[in-house]
This record gives sequence, structure tokens and C-alpha cells, in this order.
Amino acid sequence: MLEKTLRSSLPLIMHNQAQKHVTHNESLCLLDTLTSLHILKMNVLVPPESPVASDTYTVGDNPTGEWQGHTGEIAIFSGDIWKFTHPFIGLRAYNVEDEAFLYFDGNEWLNIMREAGAFDSVNVSMAGLGINANSDDNNKLVVKSEFILFSANDADQNVDGDVHLIINKTSINDTASLIFQNNYAGKVELGLNGDDNFSIKTSNNGANFSTSFEINNQTGYVGIGTRPTNILDVKETHEGGLAQVQVFNPSVSAGSGSVFSVVGGNGHKTQLLQYASGASYLVSNSSTLYVQITGAAPQILFLVGDTEGIRLDSNKVTASLPLKLPVYLKKNLPSARTIGKGGQVYVDNAIGGSIIAFSDGKNWRRCTDRTVIS
Repeated sequence: MLEKTLRSSLPLIMHNQAQKHVTHNESLCLLDTLTSLHILKMNVLVPPESPVASDTYTVGDNPTGEWQGHTGEIAIFSGDIWKFTHPFIGLRAYNVEDEAFLYFDGNEWLNIMREAGAFDSVNVSMAGLGINANSDDNNKLVVKSEFILFSANDADQNVDGDVHLIINKTSINDTASLIFQNNYAGKVELGLNGDDNFSIKTSNNGANFSTSFEINNQTGYVGIGTRPTNILDVKETHEGGLAQVQVFNPSVSAGSGSVFSVVGGNGHKTQLLQYASGASYLVSNSSTLYVQITGAAPQILFLVGDTEGIRLDSNKVTASLPLKLPVYLKKNLPSARTIGKGGQVYVDNAIGGSIIAFSDGKNWRRCTDRTVIS
């Protein structure tokens, strides 16, 4: 006949046993301990000097005193003596010293959360979890740590090495985002904020946020300071000042500078260059470069400093400064056919003195008497 239960080793009441209540009460006390097992400290070798009733420890290797010969057992102080029981597979306990939940696998005590990978599936349901901190109603998971690591499975587990952090929201109008704070006041928020476009929002007070950057999830268009309707949209509201986009190269060595480049599908490239020396260029490898404005009463002005040099209106060109023609000696005159009708030059050694000449499409002629310059 069995004298103890098979798993928990609770003493059983035997036939015709005297003082059966002693055995019964001992079983209840042991059952009370095991069903709500709180271990004050693990692998202790020396019994504590002033134990309190229900104090519980696990006994380490080669213990001394009253614990001698009880290696690996659970020591429970009943109030006057130490009682011992063997842990069994699946027994769970709370380690008070380490603030950890443990289970016994038949050989050793293991941390339930740390060893979760030993199971095919582990489901832990709790109202909140705090790691080195306290969770609350809003923050169900709170971690207080200098570093947090998310790592892919080891290579020997036959995985591709990827790792994904997934933040899921319920509907398009909800928000799925990461918020970066300073002293618990939000400063930057990035994610899906009220729609499915990725955005970065900033705040200087933790309450009011403005969109600094947005990518349209349908088109891939990028907006800086605005919602994009083109491949790249940049918007800055600067009352009384200029909205600026700057490309800056601080190097001052020869040939260094900055460039804004636009390339078309035919490979033709237009570049606006600024060199460190102060020279600026508008260059195109296309055979034709157009400068066109289409607003009401369009004008193009060319200024040097604050001085207007040339004004182009829709029907005339106005020179606000004296117009200087190119100067040639007779023998160096360009082809009048190439220049075309209406072209003008200043001939420095014409017969009778310097003279302005014009092209009739074939010859250069003196503006005074229309004679051909020979």
C-alpha cells in the first residue's frame, strides 16, 4: 500500500493509524506550500539561523547542519523543524530573490520566460509586465534598460537571418507609431499617423506636432513640410523671408563646389553649379536650353548686384545699361552668313575709322552708308 502520493509525496492516512489528524495536517501544510511555492533563495548550503514558519529554500550541493543529505530538495521550515520534499517535473515556483518564475524540468530549476524556447508554444496571459519597472493601465509592457536587443534566430535553426519588429493598427484612421521623448515629453513621432502614409512629426512642447516629412504609400512621393503631390514637394512658410533649400559643400579646394542636377529620360542633363571660387554656371548637354515663364505679363530680368542690365518682355528687349558690341578687326570678322541678318559688330579698323556694321545675311555693311566692308 502506498504511504505517500506519487507526485507531491504527501503522507497518506493508513489503515488503523493512530492520530490520523497529524498525517492529514502534515499533508495539508505540504500541499499549501507546493501549490503556492515561494522560494526565498536558491541552492542554499547552510540553514538560516532565525527562520520563520513557511520559509522555503532549495538545498544546494553538500549542505551542512540539519540540511545535510538533502541536496536538491526543497527545505520548508514548519515553525519548529525543517521538513524536506523532492521537486517533481512541472513543479512551478516563484524565486523571491531574483523576482522570477521557475519550473523544474526533472534535473534543474529553469526560468520560465528565459527558457520559453524549450516549448513548442508558450502562452503567458497577464495584465501587464514590467522589466526593472512597473507597468500600468496605459503601458502594459514597461522596460527600463540601457539597451534592448531583438535578434534573429541562430543560424543552426535553419532561418534566413531576418528579424522583423511589427507594429499593427486596427484601421486606416488609427495610428501605429514610435514616439521619442525627452523627460517623458514627446519630441518626434514616426509611423502611420491617422492614415497609411509614413510620416515624421516633431514637437517642441510634447503636445502639438507638425509634419516634417511624409511619404505617400501609394505613389512613393516624398514631401518635406507638406503632403506630396509630386515626386518631391518642399514647403516652408516663412513670412517676410525666403523659403530655402540648400546644398552645401564646405570644401574650398580648386574644382570643389555644389551642384543641382536634373536628368531627363533622353539622358540630357541640366546642372546648376556653384564652385568654391565663387563662379556659377547653368550648364546643359542638350542642344537647346530654354528659359521660359508663362505668368501674366511675363518678364525676365538680368541683374548684376542691384543694377538691372537687361529686361525681356513678351515683345521687346530693353537694355538698361549701354550696349557693348563685340569688337573685331576687318580680317577677323566672323561670317556674315553664319551670324545672319541683323547681326551687329564694331569694326575697329574700317576705312575712315571705327564703325558699327550690320549683316545683311551675306556681307557686313557700314551702318552709315550701307557700303560693304572689304
